Amino acid sequence: NAWTFDELAAKVGKVSSESEGPTPIAGLPAMASIRLATPATFSACAVDEAKKVWCWGRNDHGELGHAPATNGDLVSPSNRSYNPVPSKVTIGSTDLDEVVDAIVGPTACAVRADGSVWCWGDNNANILTLAAADNGVHATPVKIKSVANISRIGIGSSACALGTTGVVSCWGASFGTIQGPGYDAGCYSPGTGGTT
Repeated sequence: NAWTFDELAAKVGKVSSESEGPTPIAGLPAMASIRLATPATFSACAVDEAKKVWCWGRNDHGELGHAPATNGDLVSPSNRSYNPVPSKVTIGSTDLDEVVDAIVGPTACAVRADGSVWCWGDNNANILTLAAADNGVHATPVKIKSVANISRIGIGSSACALGTTGVVSCWGASFGTIQGPGYDAGCYSPGTGGTT
């Protein structure tokens, strides 16, 4: 079983009321051992034994792998989309599989066994490496350009990925420190001031 606790009820698999302690997550595959990704404040993702990704919690930008207010999502009085039931993340009709690491916030990312990085959700700082940053909904995972041979990933307003050779690449928002010395605030592509 996977257990978690958080101030947001949906993250612990409940529709209402706060969790006061560890809560078992219903809806995850019964036959799988679940490794929870590093949790963000309002959402969570897990990787099952079959190396597929399941996400639940807040879904304002498609970070659960489906458009907000679809797939059984509930909508709060403050117009926030959320789902207490974990759902499997897909690329079209194909499961996002062979995942070795996953993390979620407003943007979610997964590392696959081939070392590629796939992200979905918020693109405010162009973490998805699209043509430009935007605040839209991106529920389908996209392959991140210019990064390869990755083993782990971390995410916030920026994303940083650890390569199998120990090289770290960061992209997204920079506040003058994440991308390395000499870079001002802005949005950067992978490797721009972020590979050391």
